[in-house]
Amino acid sequence: MMSSNTAPLAPVLAAYDFGGAQTVVDVGGGRGELLAAILRTHPEMRGILADHARVMADARQVFDRAGVSDRCGIVSADVMTEVPRYGNVYLLKSIIHGLDDDAAVRLLGNCRRAIREAGKLLLIEFVLPPGNDPFPGKLMDLLMLIGCRGRERSVEEFREMFCRARFRLAAVTPTKFGYSILEGAPA
Repeated sequence: MMSSNTAPLAPVLAAYDFGGAQTVVDVGGGRGELLAAILRTHPEMRGILADHARVMADARQVFDRAGVSDRCGIVSADVMTEVPRYGNVYLLKSIIHGLDDDAAVRLLGNCRRAIREAGKLLLIEFVLPPGNDPFPGKLMDLLMLIGCRGRERSVEEFREMFCRARFRLAAVTPTKFGYSILEGAPA
């Protein structure tokens, strides 16, 4: 399911302006499809996939098929404890919504301790709009509540969470797929 939800976003993130970033760390990136798409489009960049050991074999195959294995490392990590250090960009897609506020802030804090001072934090999440109009994130909000004590959040809730983790919410860019790219800068 995560792979099928990620596939449409790969071209969006691959086209994102990474502003000369040298290393992208995909935190909890699963099999690495999103990171592979980014590295394929940006041959000057390197990548690190940080996730559980159980995804490593699949990720290596994804990176081999994409032709980026020579520029991408895979780190077995409990990202709730620590993430690889010194990345320019820390990317988290559909990770925060599965966590309660305190756990989400702890994970973002791990990214804050690891990121370079001029780095960027990129969250790919649903951002709940005000009002009662239909929006795919509202159904996902119910699923997160039932399944894992997580939830979808509004811009203001993300802003507060970023602040607690010592990031500044710098931009929110909606995509045509319902997800938004939330950009954070170290505060």
